[in-house]
Amino acid sequence: LTILAGYLGLALGTFAIAKFADWVAGRGADFPLAPPHLSFEFALFATGALVVVGALAGLIPAVRAAAISPVEALRDE
Repeated sequence: LTILAGYLGLALGTFAIAKFADWVAGRGADFPLAPPHLSFEFALFATGALVVVGALAGLIPAVRAAAISPVEALRDE
């Protein structure tokens, strides 16, 4: 799920930045814009970072929940 969401976010982000750059260029900006380029290595790095962050985001609350005894958890409710 993290990999799928990461690739979708990467694709939509690149598309949005390209559209924004096209809009800025169409308004008479005085700087040259190169076509956006996303290397495969960067996509792999971004995917790896998403997997690590997603795993930590799920693991940290799970470790905290596992450390609480069921009796204490029920008592707090």
